[in-house]
Amino acid sequence: MTRNNSTPEAIELHKMLFNPFSLWQLNGIDNALMGACNTSVQRVDRFFSIEVTEKLFEGFPDEHKPICGLDLVSLNIQRGRDHGLPAYPIYRKHCKLPPTDTWEQLAKAVDAESLESMKQIYSSPQEIDVYTGALSEPPVAGAIFGPLLVCLISDQFIRLKMGDSHWYERKMGPQKFTKDQLHEIYGTKLSQIVCRNGDDIKHIRKYVMEHRKDEPTDLIPCSDIPAFNFTPWNIDKQPKQLHTTQFILQSSNI
Repeated sequence: MTRNNSTPEAIELHKMLFNPFSLWQLNGIDNALMGACNTSVQRVDRFFSIEVTEKLFEGFPDEHKPICGLDLVSLNIQRGRDHGLPAYPIYRKHCKLPPTDTWEQLAKAVDAESLESMKQIYSSPQEIDVYTGALSEPPVAGAIFGPLLVCLISDQFIRLKMGDSHWYERKMGPQKFTKDQLHEIYGTKLSQIVCRNGDDIKHIRKYVMEHRKDEPTDLIPCSDIPAFNFTPWNIDKQPKQLHTTQFILQSSNI
């Protein structure tokens, strides 16, 4: 690394944007993957790092970028206004959550500190931006988001899944998988994918995305992780005909 305060072990986010060159170095991809696998996620709250609130896309004197960084939170609020997104209480009603039309009702939905801050900025709850209100909600049990974002994001993913004609779990169409194929797909772990695609990754945590009580304290060898079984795909059949079009020619007097 050549930038200040940066090492192969850590680098500030604003110095990594549009700067992929460390990944081109020897074992660069492996270092990035293992760093992500072994770094615990911090507890989620309503606060943002200055890396995105003050230094987003920040440039340096030797670069052709503005020296002053941007504020991602302000940009997101402005984007919502540009797109005409309804206010926070309206989205709460859309998700059938308790109303937040008054300050008293809002006090039951957001934390006390956020409530006081919003009282100083907004003249009424009806003017609160959905981005501001949603991020001020305490997370629900077992999640990192509050109830409104849980509702909106889950709805979005359901629509993406059900609206995708090539979704791998669909039971109709030529792209559907057999039960044995789905069983093999369901059994795949992220640790398997990282081991298979890394250049020189030898050990990894068994459960990459979570801490489990039954997880070994030490990293396990990639060789101990079962390989993906392609046997269910060894089907000696002719490919199905995807489309059949029949044209009926009719005479016309025109």
